[in-house]
Amino acid sequence: MNILNGLINLFRFDRTNWKAVALCLIAATVFWFFNALNKEHTATISFPVDFQYNQATFIPVKALPQNVKLNITGSGWDLLRKSLGFKVVPLLIELERPVETQKISPTAILALAATQFSQTKINHVASDTLMLSLEPKKSKKVKLALRRNQLRFELGFGISSPLVILPDSVQVDGPASAILKMPDSILLPFPPGRVSNNVKEELEIKSPVEESIVVSPNMATVMFEVSELADVKKKIKVIVLPATPFRHQVAVDSISVNLRLPITQLTKITNAAGLFAVIDLRALEPGVAKVMPMIKGLPNFSFVVSADSVTVRKY
Repeated sequence: MNILNGLINLFRFDRTNWKAVALCLIAATVFWFFNALNKEHTATISFPVDFQYNQATFIPVKALPQNVKLNITGSGWDLLRKSLGFKVVPLLIELERPVETQKISPTAILALAATQFSQTKINHVASDTLMLSLEPKKSKKVKLALRRNQLRFELGFGISSPLVILPDSVQVDGPASAILKMPDSILLPFPPGRVSNNVKEELEIKSPVEESIVVSPNMATVMFEVSELADVKKKIKVIVLPATPFRHQVAVDSISVNLRLPITQLTKITNAAGLFAVIDLRALEPGVAKVMPMIKGLPNFSFVVSADSVTVRKY
């Protein structure tokens, strides 16, 4: 009865009693843990891989494998350090013929690991065959471009200066097969949204083909001025080309055109002497046709909103 009462008193909720019990459990766990680490164990450990090849001449088409898994036997302390990544020496794999070497089997990995990790007991390789894909490294210089139709302006605004891209070209480096697919220019991704002020935008340059291609530099600055637009209506002369040897009859000698241009260009459109409409008879079959003339002599950054058509008879 006294023994039973003693046990009941031991486990009775008492802060002091439970503190003692907890300390005992912690001490026992630590003792067991350190005792287990002094014994031999078997575990699968991930080892980093370091591929040795001429990186100035060859480049991976796809990312190379980062590690291999080896099943090893050793002391608990050694396995704990390796599993936590401490003092883990990478497995060196030398690629004498990088293009021809497309895979490395577990047997080859085991032979390399046994040679390099002679102090570690290696049971087997737990990784699959390592697949590699390397090609000769090539370079190419490509131009940078930004299409005008990529730009969106607020109503009543438009571009009023040359579009400048700095730098205007970049170097791309990558696998030979990817470089062959590269176009002669890279189209920059202009951000969405409508513009009403002058633009100076820094844009990231991305390869339009494989991700394995490196672009240097990888940023470009795009600059252009933006101005309010004005609508202007002009009466301009019609010129027929070539003057000979075709016989022809044109219904009118002038037409009306509606232009839209930056207000900064208004002074250049006051005198329309340099503005004219061209009809090319060589593009017409004999007979009567209604044609839309080509407008020549437009001021910079202006465009035709509408123009009169012309009836032409070609003999």
